Order: sequence, then C-alpha cells, then structure tokens
Amino acid sequence: MEPHGTITFRKPFRWKVVFFVGEFLLAFCSYICPIAAVRFFSPRTPLFFWQGLVFALGLAMALEFRESLNTVEICSDGVRSFGFWIPWSDVFGVEYRRTYGIFPYLEVKQSSGPSRWIPLYFEGASDFWQTLIAAAPVGSPFRSVSIPA
Repeated sequence: MEPHGTITFRKPFRWKVVFFVGEFLLAFCSYICPIAAVRFFSPRTPLFFWQGLVFALGLAMALEFRESLNTVEICSDGVRSFGFWIPWSDVFGVEYRRTYGIFPYLEVKQSSGPSRWIPLYFEGASDFWQTLIAAAPVGSPFRSVSIPA
C-alpha cells in the first residue's frame, strides 16, 4: 500500500511500446494524408514528410508519457483510471469486454456521467484484478463480474 491507502498499477513496457507505435502511426497519417491529398490535386505543393514525422513523434511521446494514461490507482473510496475518478458508490454496472479480441478491459457504468473503461493489462506489486475485487465494497458490481481465464 502506498500513502493514503492507494495502490498504483502501471502499464507494462510492452503495452507502452504497442500504444506508442499506434499513436505515432495515427498522428503521422493524420498529418500526412491531408497534405498528400492537396499535393495530388496541386503538384507544386511540397509534401512535408519530415515535419509530419517530427509532429507524429512528438504527439505520440506526449501522449504515451503522460502519467495519468499509464497508471490506475485503487483507493478505499474508488478507482482513478486515465485521470477520471470513479467512486465505488457511483458504479451500477460492470462488464468484461475485449477490443479487437486483444485488449481486455472493464466497462464501468456510472449513475452520473458516461461509462469508463478500466484496462486489465496493468501490473503492480499484486494481481490487478484481485486487488480491485478486494478493494471494492461488498455488493459492488465489481465483485459480480466474471473474467474468463
């Protein structure tokens, strides 16, 4: 336990690499594709390949190295995921999901605000899922969701 009864879990390095590459490609394509389209219709417009490369690298690094995107904190009164606070008392439903069959996460439905995602690939001193169940109060939807093995 860390100060104030908070347990912090961090994104594993392999997932940081995967997300960094994905963010880089997305940023690069979002910068280069419009310029390429303009160049297609107007051949005299230069294609700023190196500017797009630097832009994409900077954006991906800024996104990936933000601490709030790389940690999940479990406290006695709720969970902080991706910088959003989810109090135990606000949760009325939890569902296990997978995006693209690869990324396991919990969809947490709140009575106030939109649903939030809590990824299950975070690592820490103890098992993330077991710690989440142990910290959730009795009768919480977190305790009733089943995770496939």
